[in-house]
Amino acid sequence: MAQLDIANVPQWYLQRAVDDMVPGLSIFVRDTTLESQQLADYQAGQVLQVDEPLCATKRVLGPSGNVRFAIMSNHMEDLGAVAAQQFEAQPQDQAPSLRDLVSAGAELPGQEEEPGAMRWGLMQAAAGSHFKVIDVFPFEGVTQITLLHLPDDERWRLFTAEVPAVEHPLVDTARERFQDKIAAPVIVELQDAEYQQLTAGAIGRVVSGAAESAEELRSRAVRMHELSFRDIAGKLFLLQGAMDTVRASAPEGTELGAVDYPDALAYGIIDEDDGLCLFVLSSARLAEGGYQLANDLEGTALMLPYTALEVTLGTEVVDGSVGQFGETITRLEQMASPADPYLYELRKLDFFDGLRHPQHPDWVRALVASNTVERPASAWLRIDGMGGQDVAATLLTEVPADLGVAKGQQVPLQFHETEDGLLAVAVVG
Repeated sequence: MAQLDIANVPQWYLQRAVDDMVPGLSIFVRDTTLESQQLADYQAGQVLQVDEPLCATKRVLGPSGNVRFAIMSNHMEDLGAVAAQQFEAQPQDQAPSLRDLVSAGAELPGQEEEPGAMRWGLMQAAAGSHFKVIDVFPFEGVTQITLLHLPDDERWRLFTAEVPAVEHPLVDTARERFQDKIAAPVIVELQDAEYQQLTAGAIGRVVSGAAESAEELRSRAVRMHELSFRDIAGKLFLLQGAMDTVRASAPEGTELGAVDYPDALAYGIIDEDDGLCLFVLSSARLAEGGYQLANDLEGTALMLPYTALEVTLGTEVVDGSVGQFGETITRLEQMASPADPYLYELRKLDFFDGLRHPQHPDWVRALVASNTVERPASAWLRIDGMGGQDVAATLLTEVPADLGVAKGQQVPLQFHETEDGLLAVAVVG
């Protein structure tokens, strides 16, 4: 499959990646000292991949080396906040009593030192993360290299091309903040030897986003059942050996041909009736240069339910297929689009994943309760969107008649934290 041409990518597909990556961006920094040749290796437009976790700080004042990496991200992990929660949860020693003070040789209790991650405001990007160099800016003896943290899935390949509407405003922001901080004092805690060791040296290696070989596609394959609905919906997958499953689930008499193409290219959607599915676009096969498509299924609507993929290996792909099947996946998105766009935002929230149905991410297990009935009932409800201050949901299962609500009726849904975890409750009647 040919390398991705961003001009052929549906605009909404690119915009969705931008919407996941840009809102809530913060600038984290990593100061270091590089040799002139190392510094010259960084050029705007490069995409870098890190093989190890990448550390930086959210505490931003004056630079302490000749290079400042300014990392713009909305999905780095805040290790400092995690350390603070753990530290504050630990019982602290009591203040010493008068008896302690006068006891000869007594070892006085004292509060433990704050963890380094907490003092440093430590942030971390996962190993394997991708960053785009969007600016190299020398100013008053220090060079700022601005890195944009790309999506953690294969959509990072979209940004191997320039996206001016996204990148140019971010460059302006990063430069302004750098110029504001250049004369500020350095932060003393960030001179700790341990922190300096964590953040020393260059960042990443340059990757091209070129079409992958069959071996590379195989090496990235995972069991589809190990992926969540967020990993599948809205993504393209090369499914190894899936055409046997497709043929077994296809309506009788459907001609699928191309028996020497055992794999399938498929697009993940969330169907209101069938839940998480993959729409099969073409049969395929791994071959020299990556994979080949038979282009044999045009006009054939073949849906593989998530439950049919229990042993299937799949590789997410973002390449020329995104453009080739752009019109089809656009129609699929329109077909599967929820009535309330807010559902897209609710699907991003993982705090009630424990209540979700495994195949229907908009369904949650909840208690249906009434002020006039002593015992609530457990039921499945489909989240429809926001209704006032509550989440609006439709009751999908029958409940006792004395609750005064019937299957198919819309009810307000609320979420409550309990000692046993999150609880969803629909108060009716």
